Amino acid sequence: MSRIVDRSKRARNLDEAAIRLIEDILGRWTGPLTWKALIDRIEALMSFRYTRQALHKHERIRQAFARCRAVERQAGGGSRPSAGERKRQMQRFERLTMESERLERENSNIRELLARWLHNARSRGVDEEFLNRPLPPVGARSEEGR
Repeated sequence: MSRIVDRSKRARNLDEAAIRLIEDILGRWTGPLTWKALIDRIEALMSFRYTRQALHKHERIRQAFARCRAVERQAGGGSRPSAGERKRQMQRFERLTMESERLERENSNIRELLARWLHNARSRGVDEEFLNRPLPPVGARSEEGR
C-alpha cells in the first residue's frame, strides 16, 4: 500500500537528530544501496522526502553512504553479509557509537571550560586578542624570568 505524500510541501531542514537517524538507517542497511532507495526509506520512516542533493551536501551522510557502498562492494555487489559478518559490523557500529558519544561529551566539556576561561579572562580585563597571541618559541626565555 502506497502512502500519498504531498510533494509540494518542503521537507524540514536536516538537523542533528535527522542526520543521526539517516546515519543509523545507513548503518543497518541491507541489500543494494542507491540514493533513490535511501530517499524512499527516509520518506517511509520520517515522512519527509529529501533530494539526493540535500542529503549529499551533509558530510556525515555522504561518508555513511560511501561506507555502506564500500561494504556492499566488498560483500560482492549487494549480497547479504553472513551472520558472523553482520554481528561484527553491529559490534563495530556499537563501539563506534559509544566512542562518538564519549567524544561528544568530551567536546562539550572542553567548550564549557573554554567559555569559563574566556569569561574569567574578560572579567580581569584580558581580551581575546591577547589570548590569541602565539606561544613563544620553545626554549626562549621570558622577559619576566630575567
